[in-house]
Amino acid sequence: AVLAPSEMACGIAEHARRLEAVLKQAVAIQTFPLFNLSRFHSDRNRRDRRQICREAAIAARQSGCGVAHVHHEFSFFGAGRGESIRNFKRVMRLLGLPTVVTLHTWPWGERDLDAGRSRGRQQAQRQTEGDAEKQPKRRRWSPRTRKSRTQTKPRLLAKFRDTLQRWRFIRALRRAAAIVVHTPATYEQLLKVYPQAKRKAFVIPLPVDAEFPPAEPPAFNKKPGERWVVVPGFISPYKGHPDA
Repeated sequence: AVLAPSEMACGIAEHARRLEAVLKQAVAIQTFPLFNLSRFHSDRNRRDRRQICREAAIAARQSGCGVAHVHHEFSFFGAGRGESIRNFKRVMRLLGLPTVVTLHTWPWGERDLDAGRSRGRQQAQRQTEGDAEKQPKRRRWSPRTRKSRTQTKPRLLAKFRDTLQRWRFIRALRRAAAIVVHTPATYEQLLKVYPQAKRKAFVIPLPVDAEFPPAEPPAFNKKPGERWVVVPGFISPYKGHPDA
């Protein structure tokens, strides 16, 4: 049972289709589609998004398949990261099968979540989840110092929220029989927050085609004086492209 995007134009969907084509030569495969549930691509409410994830997991469990393979990307399970983690945890519980999870995104690195991110990604995150640290800080009177002091509640709440989300995500991964990541750096970051994953985590890089299709006439021709920006992959607003 493969839980993956099937009708979307994205790199993960393309990777899943090619992987299924190879695996079908050895085993029977049933596909249960996932969808991009981010606010940029879906107008479904939270209840509908939860129901979509729930139905996919139950259908996979009742299909008679012996193994499940889940392609994980946060937008496949909810509009925001917190909601996505809750739905992903629910899916892993409902599957009830030996499950392989391919992590296409790992947000927790050595630095803080917002450190090192591009301005576009920070803007996209604030639009989808809200950034507690960006909220205006309140000040109140301190009897001890007789001065007003800035409350640290928003910052502490953001830190607590991140810790809780990480704990829930690890709880969901504990149900996985195997975890696949695409780079050694992601593997190291995974082990720093989930050391027990060492026995079941594997690095499998994304494949690169050795052969390319015949050259086709270009859809656009560069004119003299023009400057082009080439973005390999699919352009979408939630990736931080404001003009997409």
